[in-house]
Amino acid sequence: MGGLQYEGHIKKLEQEKLKLKEYGNKTNDQARGFTESFRTALNFIASPCNYWYSGGIEAKRNLLKMAFEEKLVYDLKKGFRTASITLPFRLLSQLKGG
Repeated sequence: MGGLQYEGHIKKLEQEKLKLKEYGNKTNDQARGFTESFRTALNFIASPCNYWYSGGIEAKRNLLKMAFEEKLVYDLKKGFRTASITLPFRLLSQLKGG
């Protein structure tokens, strides 16, 4: 009777091991996804012009949404008004000294 208890316990441990392996694979995928997203964000901040020239109209719209906090305001007499930029660009401008 003791052998059956050990076999049952071994099966439970093997199932837990499989669950932990699956969980580990998921967290690795999430970490890799975060790393890729972070790298893409840094590349965008480093040179937004590349995204502007490489994409179509949708890429340009997305770029404007990421760079400016609000929609750009246009005055018929004065042209575009000063836009409020997003936090990453504000921080970069402070690092550059203006």
